[in-house]
Amino acid sequence: MVLERKQIRRKEYKAAVKIQSMVRGHIVWKRYQKMKGQRLEAVVRIQRAWRNYVRRIVFPKKNRQIKD
Repeated sequence: MVLERKQIRRKEYKAAVKIQSMVRGHIVWKRYQKMKGQRLEAVVRIQRAWRNYVRRIVFPKKNRQIKD
């Protein structure tokens, strides 16, 4: 009887650990997805800034050099 209780408690403990690890894994995955989205937004902003710079500064200088 005591042995059965210990076995049941051990199974419950292992089940609780498994549930906790699954929940923690899910939370980390959601954080990663959010961070990945933010990183993508940052990349797009940097690209946009660079393209605007090239369009405003670099191309007009090249056009002036070609005309001269």
